[in-house]
Amino acid sequence: MPTFDFHKIHPVGNRLLVEIIPTEQAAKTISPSGIELPAQKSTKPSNMGRIVKLGDGRTLADGTVAPVKGFAVGDVVMWLDYTEKLLPVQSPTGAALATVWVDDVYVNVGAVL
Repeated sequence: MPTFDFHKIHPVGNRLLVEIIPTEQAAKTISPSGIELPAQKSTKPSNMGRIVKLGDGRTLADGTVAPVKGFAVGDVVMWLDYTEKLLPVQSPTGAALATVWVDDVYVNVGAVL
C-alpha cells in the first residue's frame, strides 16, 4: 500500500475528511440461561466521525463555488450507512480516515467528543 502524507490530503468539492469513531457494543451480554457472553465486534462500519478537513464546496452551474456551510473542523457528524469512502491512510492520532459527501450527513453533533 502506498504511503500518503496526511497533511497533503485534502477533500475535493463538497466532501468532508473525517476520522472514524469506532462503534462499541455492550461489554457483556447474559444469555437467557444465565451464561455470560463476551462482546462481539460489529461487522457494520461506524457511521460517526470527527471532521478533520473540509472540502472547498459545491461548484454551481455558473462556475462559482459555494463553500461548505454548517460544519467546522472538530465537529462530530453522523452520515448515512455505507456511504463513506475509507482511505488507505491513518490520521496523526492513528484513527481510520474516510471521505463523506456533505449531503450524506444527517446529524452534526458539534464538537462534543
